Amino acid sequence: MSGEKPGLFAREATGLVREISFTVGIIIIMSHVIGLGWQKRVFQFTGPKPMPTDIMPLGLPAMFWAFLAVGVVVLVTGYAVGYVTAAMPRSGGGYVTISRVIHPFVGYMAGWLMFLAEAFSYGLIGVAVFEAVMIFFNIALAPTTVAFGSLELFLGGLAIVWIFAIIGLLGTKLYGRLMEVLFYIPAAITIIFFAMWIAGVMNPSALAMGIEDVMGAPPSTIMELAIQTGMTDPKYVTGFFDAFSFALAGAFWAYMGWYATTFVAGEVKEANKNLPKIVVTAGFAIMIVYLLASSLSALAAMGV
Repeated sequence: MSGEKPGLFAREATGLVREISFTVGIIIIMSHVIGLGWQKRVFQFTGPKPMPTDIMPLGLPAMFWAFLAVGVVVLVTGYAVGYVTAAMPRSGGGYVTISRVIHPFVGYMAGWLMFLAEAFSYGLIGVAVFEAVMIFFNIALAPTTVAFGSLELFLGGLAIVWIFAIIGLLGTKLYGRLMEVLFYIPAAITIIFFAMWIAGVMNPSALAMGIEDVMGAPPSTIMELAIQTGMTDPKYVTGFFDAFSFALAGAFWAYMGWYATTFVAGEVKEANKNLPKIVVTAGFAIMIVYLLASSLSALAAMGV
């Protein structure tokens, strides 16, 4: 038996058990990334920059092209980060790689910035969960309304953060199994959304009826209100590049967290082989989801 000491990045150096499989690694990233990016940020980063449909490239909105451009950047960056992390598969995310490739101080600052970004994101997501619950009940129980105030949303978000923090303390194996279960529920819902958008593209009248049932007014009334409030005023209408540039900020936000599995690199099975594949595969899957969501929803809405 060899008496040599393990290398700096050997498994024995961390004491962590490598229990995260290829599939769970992808699920961690996808569950970490997909959420508000294509549900809420899309509207926040397209509404202020209305663009005529006749100047949309291939008839697709600026957000679609922003998702595509940022997605390519994420894939290229993810490929590089995946291989660098695979060479030193220790838990810690960007801190580990940046501190060794660039400088420890830069890694220290990057680590804290990542920590703050993740902390803010968890808080926003926790609140958004209860916003989504409120919206769902308002649609399902219409005309009865359910209203959560700022305090209720804060407490609900805090509860969500604490629940998942406690689950995380139970260990990677249990957390990974839970993630697998929780992942397939929203994945199924997302597929249903895609099916509804495709149905809306193929049958605009059905979509118009659905909008009227939910909103209490036909799409034509909503369009008239938009025109009356100046949405089609030439001074508010923008060209493609203005709308695209504005949408890029929302797209970058939507992809935040594509490196999530690198934070637990020390617990990934065969990390030197799997990490690059995990990061690139997850990034590609996320890009496909975003491109389909932004294109199908836009085509369905523009057909009404």
